[in-house]
Amino acid sequence: DQYDRDLYIQTFFAGLGGTDGSDDWYGFLPYSIDDQFKLHGRYTIEKWNDVYVTGFFNWASGYHYNRRGFQNLYGDYLTFSNNPWFDGAVTPVDGQDFTEEDGLARGIISGSSFWSLDLTIGKVFSLGKGMDLELRGAFFNVLNDQTPLTRQDKAVASFDTPLARQFPRSGTVFVRLSF
Repeated sequence: DQYDRDLYIQTFFAGLGGTDGSDDWYGFLPYSIDDQFKLHGRYTIEKWNDVYVTGFFNWASGYHYNRRGFQNLYGDYLTFSNNPWFDGAVTPVDGQDFTEEDGLARGIISGSSFWSLDLTIGKVFSLGKGMDLELRGAFFNVLNDQTPLTRQDKAVASFDTPLARQFPRSGTVFVRLSF
């Protein structure tokens, strides 16, 4: 009876930091980044009757992630692959043997760095009597960088394949009447 209770508790915590310590529980948080750089600027072109141009550049190091194993009790991919687990706690995947020897702790894998450049051009027209009309065009991800942002992190055959990429190049038109 005591054995069954202990086994249930061990299975309950299997791969989630364990009952004997917190090995691999600490580490980089999944989808956190180490470094980020942002640059924003605006320039008014007086020769073009005060047309303005703005730019926004964003660069970030890749997101951290780790391979997550399946935890039967919770029915989801919650475990860290380097944690010791107990019989019946982790479901194997055909063709891939993810075990504690794989050495993948929390957040140990880093994805590719990514960046984007957004530009805006616009002009404000004075209509008189305190009324202004602003016309603006905004262009996002101007150079169309499509770096993968997230990857499959579950211990399945498609592990590490891209799940989401940066949004492709796009644009918007903006009109505002102020009075």
